[in-house]
Amino acid sequence: MVVRTQLRRLIVFSTLLLLGFSVLLGRLVYIQVVRHDELSGKAFKYTQRTYLKQTTRGDILDRNGSILVSTERLKILCADPSRIGDYYEPLAAILAEHLDLDEADLVKRLRPRFYTNSLNKVVIDPHVRLRARITEDEWNSVKQLMKTVPLADEDALDKDGKKFLTALRRWAIYTEPVDSHRRVYLNGELAAHVLGFVQTKERVVGRQSVFYARGKAGIEGHFDQYLQGVLGWRTTETDSRRREQVALRSMDVDPVDGLNVHLTIDAGVQAIVEDELKIGVEASSPLSATVIVARPQTGEILAMANYPTFDPNHPGNYETRNRRNRAISDEFEPGSTFKTVSVSSAINDNVVNLNTRFDCENGHIYFMGRSLHDDHRYSVLSVQDIMKKSSNIGAFKIARRLGAERLHYYLKEFGIGDPTGISLPAERAGTLRTVDKWSGLSISRVPIGYEIAVTPLQITMAMCVIANGGWLMNPMLVQHLSDPNGEIVMRYHPERLRRVITEEAAQRMTRALETVVEDGGTAPRARLEHYTVAGKTGTARKYIPNVGYTRSKYYASFIGFLPSEAPEIVISVIFNEPRGSIYGGVISGPVFQGIAKKLTNYLNITPSRELKLETNRPRGLREENYARR
Repeated sequence: MVVRTQLRRLIVFSTLLLLGFSVLLGRLVYIQVVRHDELSGKAFKYTQRTYLKQTTRGDILDRNGSILVSTERLKILCADPSRIGDYYEPLAAILAEHLDLDEADLVKRLRPRFYTNSLNKVVIDPHVRLRARITEDEWNSVKQLMKTVPLADEDALDKDGKKFLTALRRWAIYTEPVDSHRRVYLNGELAAHVLGFVQTKERVVGRQSVFYARGKAGIEGHFDQYLQGVLGWRTTETDSRRREQVALRSMDVDPVDGLNVHLTIDAGVQAIVEDELKIGVEASSPLSATVIVARPQTGEILAMANYPTFDPNHPGNYETRNRRNRAISDEFEPGSTFKTVSVSSAINDNVVNLNTRFDCENGHIYFMGRSLHDDHRYSVLSVQDIMKKSSNIGAFKIARRLGAERLHYYLKEFGIGDPTGISLPAERAGTLRTVDKWSGLSISRVPIGYEIAVTPLQITMAMCVIANGGWLMNPMLVQHLSDPNGEIVMRYHPERLRRVITEEAAQRMTRALETVVEDGGTAPRARLEHYTVAGKTGTARKYIPNVGYTRSKYYASFIGFLPSEAPEIVISVIFNEPRGSIYGGVISGPVFQGIAKKLTNYLNITPSRELKLETNRPRGLREENYARR
């Protein structure tokens, strides 16, 4: 009887044990097979982490290696309200004063905030961002402050209170593990329109903030893909305390910093140009103004300045019009500076020479029922004197001899109506209508710079054609790109696009342009004492839609080069709606002269041969005088 009872108990126990194991096995099969993907995904979510590694945007440097734009690493200041407790008000007052923040806002952010986590537990939010960008020095100052900040009478606290306060000082204020970045334009407004600016955005990837900058204008925008670099990342697993398990690190890719852009811009030349432009602006109060300095033989741009300007460190503080690069985006009718293009075309086609004479009709004629006049009454003038006196009637008669078709051909050859292709965004192409869309009046207006539109850069490159012996150059703004180690990865070279006129025709036009700065010419104020200058003035009436050409608003310009016998620089000075005098020779000529005087010293340009013995040349300005402002 006892044996049978024990046997029954054994059978029942074995059955229950078997059922238990069956349930356990079924549960394991359910977990390991049926819910394998779901549960492993959850485990993966809580244990695997991907950390992004921040890259550094490349620098922008001038032709001499001076850094114009760089990147400063910044930290993101945060607080853990769970470690602050009831001390949020005194801590907010101290931090607000130290970091120049709003105290009331800090009180709200430091006050403990409760929420329910994924485990359905009510906890205090341990992460509040206080300031997105603080420097390393500022962070060190905050750490030092937290060691000594008086928050309570510590002598009156019990053991737990003192322990809490010690933890607060050590852990309550911290920085995120990934730094932010700030783009720094070391010289403020210097070359602002060339450099451009960036817009910094924050992107959250896997609960981690990443800051990245996007170029919005200038070199920053055009070369954004080269400057920004490539983010790195690390994929790894962590334990329950979120400590990395190095052995389980599956991927570790280092970031690649952006490339550096080396410009043809010379910071010293740019500073001289901006200083002289400012003087000119103060004297004439124009609506806007542009100055460009280029090397005619290579097409390199040494300086490009505009008024009004802005500080790319704080672009949002300025109006949109201040940030526009007028040198490439403003189109205007150039007026008499355009005679250089039309008259040199006729000289190249041998329909005239410098001694060919034209009756300038005592300063006034009618053509196609419309009046065409000169500012002064001239009778018979040679082609050379037509350029010297800037006779509209003479230029018209020269162009009529050349013919509309050939004139239009040469204008296209000079690059009129086409973008130059400079390495900057938002360039305009200008306006040049096809001959079939010209009116009968156009042959009298186009040669003197009306019924067409150019950008300041286009007319500058057209003058470079005369200065370099007849070649249209591609404007060059970047010398090369280099990696973070300084190795050159891409080099740019001067590029001749095409021969426009012969060298002989260019030399003849140069001789005519030299007379413009002589006594009796339109720009004696652009003359230099020790250098020969060749150039052309322009005084163009502005066209107002629905009104016509006004007699109260003008473009005043002077574009010239020196030394005229062996040109090294071309300088264009263009003022939009100057007050006082309207003439290019009076408004723009002195600015040209002021820039040229300083640049001959700074660039160590040899004085003209025929003037070399007149006086001892003063010592040149040292580069460091203008490389930083």
